[in-house]
Amino acid sequence: MQWDNGKNAGFTQGEPWINLCNNYANVNVAAALSDENSVLYTYQKLIALRKTQPVLIWGDYQALLPDSPSLWCYRHQ
Repeated sequence: MQWDNGKNAGFTQGEPWINLCNNYANVNVAAALSDENSVLYTYQKLIALRKTQPVLIWGDYQALLPDSPSLWCYRHQ
């Protein structure tokens, strides 16, 4: 896990046994927590929406274009 932009991405004070990703300075937990539009916060919003909208859990699913290989169109009600 890339925790922050510090030494070893904040993962360990020791020597990591695998190489760090090159993007750890920009892509890390600390950066996500400071960006309200990050994937982390988007998932939190979607989970909260799902918990407040029963149709997203219990509704009926109907495929609208079942034979389309490139589109996933459906109705959920």
